[in-house]
Amino acid sequence: LGPSGRVGCVAVIGANNSPLFLKVYKQVAAILPPRGEESVEGQMQQFVYTSLDVVEERMNSPRASSTKDVEGYLGSLAPLGPISTYGQVTNSNQKLIVALRTTSGIEKDAMVKSLLRKIHVAVVAAYMNPFVKMDAPITSTSFEQKIDDICRSFG
Repeated sequence: LGPSGRVGCVAVIGANNSPLFLKVYKQVAAILPPRGEESVEGQMQQFVYTSLDVVEERMNSPRASSTKDVEGYLGSLAPLGPISTYGQVTNSNQKLIVALRTTSGIEKDAMVKSLLRKIHVAVVAAYMNPFVKMDAPITSTSFEQKIDDICRSFG
């Protein structure tokens, strides 16, 4: 399946809900049901934004403290055919969203948590660069390569 295995997309969304990083793995994302003339990238981006609505809803609900764990893991956000999104909110209110090709309905939370934890570590490392401002888009090719490596090793 190429470099991403089961990962269709990785998104890092800023505290103000602006996209900081979005990588679509076409060979996985292409299994989404076609929607008119919309590209695979556009369809996956729309799926991420739909998932972001679920993140916001869960964060602002009265039971918000019970819907995320200590690390901010929110679990499954939205299914779309053979792909589901999963999310995590960081301490700085950045949102990490991954779209995964599901193999058996719902993925094991421990595996997805581990994937999101590794992505979070990569995001933190990217922002430790003194020339990168917090909540600025991440454009580093070394960051993108790190994300590719993390996705390749998943599942």
